[in-house]
Amino acid sequence: MNINDQLGRTLKAIKRDLEYAYVGAAQAAVAGNATTARKMTSLINQISTAVDSGSNSTDPLSEAKLLVAGQTAFNAGSDPSVLMIKPADSLLTAAFAAASGRNREVQQGKTLVNVVDLYVDVASVH
Repeated sequence: MNINDQLGRTLKAIKRDLEYAYVGAAQAAVAGNATTARKMTSLINQISTAVDSGSNSTDPLSEAKLLVAGQTAFNAGSDPSVLMIKPADSLLTAAFAAASGRNREVQQGKTLVNVVDLYVDVASVH
């Protein structure tokens, strides 16, 4: 086996280990000190379910709730660029534009796609 094969296998092993650390284990962060090693927080421990601007967690998604979630993430030091929304809520998200009088022009098209390609919150643009 040549050096390139070894390097490729080692990099794949590192990738698998990193992926497992992100999503395969529920690990809390450890700051570490002189006697304790630092540990990274796994993804599952970084997801907060505490953000809800409605009356409870079962009320439907709204544009206001989406803005609060983005603001909360930004205030916590994040800069979210991707939102992953379940299919049922994607219809609500796509309707944000119509609800506020915004629209999209479809020229000579016979296909209507129900998707939000770009959502810009002008309050957070700087």
